Amino acid sequence: MIRRAYLQRSHFFNRDSRVDADRINALFVEAFQLEHSYVQQCLVDGKFSQSLANALNEQISTDELVMVQSME
Repeated sequence: MIRRAYLQRSHFFNRDSRVDADRINALFVEAFQLEHSYVQQCLVDGKFSQSLANALNEQISTDELVMVQSME
């Protein structure tokens, strides 16, 4: 009985794992876009120099690439 309950619970959570993975991926994409937007806004506001903005955007892009490759 305990084994059956565990398997049912496990099956229930695994059933929605693809939906959760898609949602997590979408949140990562949104987070990277927000980071790029933040850097751009700081550049426009004069808070960041062009060289700092370039370095930050390069690092964000690298992090995004690593994340995408790890999902494959």
